[in-house]
Amino acid sequence: MRLLLPKRESMALLKWAADENVGHMAWLLAGGEQLVFEALSFAAKAPRTLGARLDDLLDVDMAFVFMQFVLQSWSTPRAREYRRMHGIAEDVGTAVTVQRMVFANCGGRSGSGVAFTHNPASGENRMYLDFRLNSQGEDAVSGRHSASGAPGLRAALPSVAARLQSLRGVLEDEFGDAQEFEFTVQDGVLWLLQTRDAKRTPWAALRIAVEQVRAGKPTTATARRRLAGIDFTLVEQRHVAIDAASTLLASALPASIGVASGSITLDASTAQTYATAG
Repeated sequence: MRLLLPKRESMALLKWAADENVGHMAWLLAGGEQLVFEALSFAAKAPRTLGARLDDLLDVDMAFVFMQFVLQSWSTPRAREYRRMHGIAEDVGTAVTVQRMVFANCGGRSGSGVAFTHNPASGENRMYLDFRLNSQGEDAVSGRHSASGAPGLRAALPSVAARLQSLRGVLEDEFGDAQEFEFTVQDGVLWLLQTRDAKRTPWAALRIAVEQVRAGKPTTATARRRLAGIDFTLVEQRHVAIDAASTLLASALPASIGVASGSITLDASTAQTYATAG
């Protein structure tokens, strides 16, 4: 069912569903902002009622606090700039999904990571990943901590590494393109959190498209659409050469793929100012 209700009535509806042991609900909630909730699903043969499990899984007050954080992220300067760059309408809105959590900080057989089904810098048909043991997702993707790659994951959790390798082809067959996906491992069990078409350098985009067409997927027309906007005269590989006389000022984990030089800026407005000034 789909209903348009304020917060109080929506919570009453949720409690009613718990009392009646309703197995699945999807509803639209309006309370100053519109939230879309999906995937409150429970097994029909669960030993306890939905109501009892709901008390364990959902702190309603805290859930609404975090929902507001998600909704407010739609209006941040970075989000607005991203929509402008990619032609995304301002009135599309965002959604909040309430779901059960898995935890990546449960010890030496847990962790979190992000992976690409193809190397996003070179386009090589090999999985590229960052993984950090006993850490939540933000620790793995924020750049604040070092993360290991595929060899580290194979050494720590070989069965998980093998499962990820087997999922590469599954994800690309399902979505028809190279994927970037996030995952969590809790006590040795792998959970895929989300996936999206992978960001990639122009060089990688060209290599992936050519190899996919040669393999019979996708069609040549689809590959050309994916390469639209790339100036092939500028597709090249560059490397920074540091000789013995050079002084290294600092080092860090890269925030994006590729090589660049110039003045650093940490916000979109300053970057636009620099770009306008040449």
